[in-house]
Amino acid sequence: MRSNPGYHPGTVTRHSSPDTIAQVARALHATSHQLILIPTRGGLHRGHIGLIDTAARVPGSILVVTSLSSDNSHLDQIEHDVEVLQSLSGCPPLFFAPAWETLFPHGLRTLVTPQDPTVAVPSPPGLAESLTMHAALLSLLRPARMFVGERDFYQLVTLRHLVKDLSLPTAVTGVTTLRDSNGMAISREHTDPRMAPALALSAALVAGAHAVRDGAAGVLAAAEAVLASEPGLSHQQVVLTNYDLGPAPAEGDARLLVSACLADGTYCHDNIGLLLGTSQE
Repeated sequence: MRSNPGYHPGTVTRHSSPDTIAQVARALHATSHQLILIPTRGGLHRGHIGLIDTAARVPGSILVVTSLSSDNSHLDQIEHDVEVLQSLSGCPPLFFAPAWETLFPHGLRTLVTPQDPTVAVPSPPGLAESLTMHAALLSLLRPARMFVGERDFYQLVTLRHLVKDLSLPTAVTGVTTLRDSNGMAISREHTDPRMAPALALSAALVAGAHAVRDGAAGVLAAAEAVLASEPGLSHQQVVLTNYDLGPAPAEGDARLLVSACLADGTYCHDNIGLLLGTSQE
């Protein structure tokens, strides 16, 4: 058995050791190719495939899809994920799925915690853990670019802050959220019946978009009314920000972020870009 699985274009090469994937990444950095990181928590779905397809269009790119979650639930999805990747045209050649304790043998004794007083919205649960995980992957692989979905808009913005503030040589690219026919953002669990109340989040975004002529107050009121009408949600939150998570402008580009919890405590969130002061029709 090879000590390092290596890199084999045209097929999916799985790595579980940080040392071996780092060796391959260093070797690829010496070529004319650029490494693109696509981080996931495992259980690849259509949303991830959209990310992969978008990243694969970058000329001269070599994709590294990673799968990692703190509870190691991603390990149960490895065979499924490899099958999904292998089925794609021009399949990503590198798949890195280590056990959490392999990447963090001392646990999370160091955390990346945002401290930006201009951010106008509370951080989502688990943000510091997620940013620390991403920082570790960026440090290990040193990719030229990282592609992430806009559904996690708060995380997208803070990842851009992270690479800028820590002078990491990576550009963070946001990819438009892929939605189902009912408007719900595609995720690993979006078709689960227990997620039905979360449909109100995408409905709230639509209501807010139709109220842009009424300014920020009208947008917030419209979205809040939709969330309040869904009895299966609690801890609803509606926030309007600029594209850097600061206070929204009176007119111009803004981001509407909505979140709530299901009866079992599951945190749900979604967002949409708006142009305040104009009609979205």
